[in-house]
Amino acid sequence: MARLGYLAVLMVVFGSVVFGLDWQSAPMSPMPDSGRLAQPVVKPATPPVPINQPAPPVPALIEAPAPPAAAVNAQPAPQIACNVSACARAYRSFLAADCSYQPTGGPRRRCTK
Repeated sequence: MARLGYLAVLMVVFGSVVFGLDWQSAPMSPMPDSGRLAQPVVKPATPPVPINQPAPPVPALIEAPAPPAAAVNAQPAPQIACNVSACARAYRSFLAADCSYQPTGGPRRRCTK
């Protein structure tokens, strides 16, 4: 039985070589001429860059005025009161810096433990 399969494959190979049988489809025929040709995109010419001239100066950035020292020291940092160890045990995403955790849905929440 196996010899019959080998014989069939051998006959197909022999027939394709001798008789020029192609088992693949023919290539696609050329497209008809539509009369419209694609126009090339023309980029505007850029002026040549001189080689030995220094680069133009970069304007300095304008810095925002610093707030007065009295305004900075007037409000102390708020003290956050929470049980850090209890919150850390309860929530894996707990941050002790702001006493908050990240729930599975929504924004961060403050720990109330």
